[in-house]
Amino acid sequence: MQAMILAAGFGTRLLPYTKLRPKPLFPLLNEPLLLLTIRRLQAAGFDHIVVNCHYLKEQIVTALAGMSGVFVQEEEIVLGTGGGLRLAMSNLRDEPLLVSNGDIYHTVDCKEFYLNHEAGGAAVTMAMQDYPRFNKVSVQGDIVTGFDEPSGENCLAFTGLHVLDPDVLEQIPLKQNYSIIDRYRALLREGKTIKALRVDGCSWTDMGTVGDYLNLHAKLLKEEI
Repeated sequence: MQAMILAAGFGTRLLPYTKLRPKPLFPLLNEPLLLLTIRRLQAAGFDHIVVNCHYLKEQIVTALAGMSGVFVQEEEIVLGTGGGLRLAMSNLRDEPLLVSNGDIYHTVDCKEFYLNHEAGGAAVTMAMQDYPRFNKVSVQGDIVTGFDEPSGENCLAFTGLHVLDPDVLEQIPLKQNYSIIDRYRALLREGKTIKALRVDGCSWTDMGTVGDYLNLHAKLLKEEI
C-alpha cells in the first residue's frame, strides 16, 4: 500500500510559531506529528510513503533522512494539494493512493480505509465526519454531491484523509498551483463517483490553531483519545 502526506504548507493559522518550524513537525507529546503519522502508516502496512515539502523544507528533509520506504518530494514553488500530488505521479505505483494532510491527528484505521476504497469501485473515497465547524461537503447517503456548500443537514466535514485512484491525477496541470478539490469538482461533472466514508467513531483534530493544538495535547494527556 502507498500513501502521501501533504506537508508543504505555510502554516499561516499557527503564526508566529510556524516562523521557526513547519506545522507537520510540531511535537505531540515530544514526537513530531509527521513522524507519528509515518510510524502509524508503516505499522498499518504502508511500505511506500511520499512526503512533499516546500516551506522550511530543509527541516523536513533532515527529519526524514534515512527512513526506509519514505521519499521526500521537495517543491521549489507552491503547488497546492493537487499540484503536489500530480508532481508525485512519477514516484507512485499503479495502485490506489492514500492521502493525508500533514497537520491532522486522527485514529482512523488507514488499512481498513484503504481496503474499503479498493472494494468500493469509486474514483475517490473521502473520510468524513459530522463536525459543524467544517461541514462543507454535501452528501447523499454515502455519495459526495458537492463542495463548499452552506453547512446543513446533508453536509459533512472532510477530514483531510482520502484514497484515490492514480489516474484521477492525470488531468491536473504539471508544476502548477492546483487544488485537489477542484479536481474532485471536475470528477463530479464528469459523472465519476466520489464516496463518503463516515468515520464519526474515530478521533480527529485539524491542528489549525493554537487552541486546537493545546486541546489536542490535553486530550492526549488525559488519555481521552
